[in-house]
Amino acid sequence: MSSLEISLAPYMDEERRQIGFMQTTLPFEKFVTATIRAAAIASPEAAVAAIQQWVSGAPWVTTHTFTLTGIKVQSPLEIGSRVSLKQLPEQLNQLRLHAPSFLVDELQRPGLYSSISDLRNATVLCWEEDQRPVFWPANRPPDRVEESAFPNGVGGVFSLLRALSLVCNVYVKDQLQWNNSSPMLRAFDTRSGEGVGGSSRSDSLLVAPQVTLTPTLLEQAMCVSTKLQNAPGPVSEAVNRTFRRWAKSVRGRQPSDQLIDMRIALESLFAGEGRNEATLRVAYHGARYLGESFEERMRWSHFFGQFLKVCSNAD
Repeated sequence: MSSLEISLAPYMDEERRQIGFMQTTLPFEKFVTATIRAAAIASPEAAVAAIQQWVSGAPWVTTHTFTLTGIKVQSPLEIGSRVSLKQLPEQLNQLRLHAPSFLVDELQRPGLYSSISDLRNATVLCWEEDQRPVFWPANRPPDRVEESAFPNGVGGVFSLLRALSLVCNVYVKDQLQWNNSSPMLRAFDTRSGEGVGGSSRSDSLLVAPQVTLTPTLLEQAMCVSTKLQNAPGPVSEAVNRTFRRWAKSVRGRQPSDQLIDMRIALESLFAGEGRNEATLRVAYHGARYLGESFEERMRWSHFFGQFLKVCSNAD
């Protein structure tokens, strides 16, 4: 291991007992043990090649995975070079290549009734992000590499999910989330990929049937997502408030609750400020926005007036 120790010397402390690796410092003996484990899992050649690549200053690449409700894809869709939408496999042995093992193991538990049960054949959004160099001097914290497929990080992901909801007219929501490093990094750090978050099963039960996402719909959603992220503060707040209420109306348990949430959503979007009654402002602004002719605006104005009247009478 002497040649390995020499190549890693810049990343070790003065006594060569600790090495800066990923997010922490490791005793060099533990790193050697992990190298042997990686060689056994992959191959000695693969382990050496990975270490040589990391020594050159390569960043630690993480793949973020989100399982989504509301949409499905017939074939993988690419968003740039580092983001994709695809379906997870149904077979457990294939699923282990894409999801943390403990999640896949849970699928075999009798009577499972949770979001994990939707892991088979689920639609997932995957995006890669450069975190920081894998190796770093043990006496100096590493510099983060700011290179992400989404300019606003996870916020950009959720902006895209909102845009997909609006374009596909179905509530698209993240259900499970996890982060996977490369297989070689997981051989060195067994904790990688163990953190799982996401929403609860209760939301997904009330989502409308899935919509097949086409390249055209995805392109439209990307345009909407860009506009949402670049919108001025007041506009962004109004749109966010409107979307939250629309989302609640989609998964509401009672029709009356759905109507009330939709009314609040419309008022957030079209009422604005003024001395006139909110119903009149919604009807006026909504008709002007949606109608392309005088006749269409009259129809939209009548529709909004009648709809808001029904909402007002909801129990």
